[in-house]
Amino acid sequence: MKNITLNSLFAFIIILATVITPSIQCQSDSLHTDANRDISNRLYLTLSGGVHWGDGRLAAKPIIFAGIGYYFTNGLSLKIEYTPVIVEAKNNNDPKFRYNGKELNEGDQVTISEYFLMLDFKIFENIWFDLGFAPEKLFSIKTSLKYLWFYSDNISFLAEYGLLIMGRPGNFKNDTFTNSILLLGINYTL
Repeated sequence: MKNITLNSLFAFIIILATVITPSIQCQSDSLHTDANRDISNRLYLTLSGGVHWGDGRLAAKPIIFAGIGYYFTNGLSLKIEYTPVIVEAKNNNDPKFRYNGKELNEGDQVTISEYFLMLDFKIFENIWFDLGFAPEKLFSIKTSLKYLWFYSDNISFLAEYGLLIMGRPGNFKNDTFTNSILLLGINYTL
């Protein structure tokens, strides 16, 4: 039941992102919106940090993402993000999380370094949806909704909530986990 709900949520968000065009404009004339900003064809750097939690076998831990991206249009960007994901077993519930063939017992901790290839779509004014894959180590997935607050032509702040799925979906439960992520960060457009 949980997998059906998550799959339905992802499908709904992807449909929403493709159906609602990026050209929808808000009626507000706020200085901190992107309605009148041209960010297309520009590189940007991003740094965000927060916490990931949710799998009952694992402790909540801090997480950080750093990346470089490119705005193709005012509503579409592609970026590469790096994250060292700290994973700590908080109990010995079965099935234990396993990384590189070793099961983590209570208190054991590993750091999984991943590079995500992310595609970001603007779905309404300052609200963006992103979806990314990290195929190198565990074929992980990151997806989130993000609010961008444009402070100036070069600086924007972001608040992000999403899911981090580490491990190949459909594999054995001890090779995967699904956690929520909550991040705050900054984008600097070059």
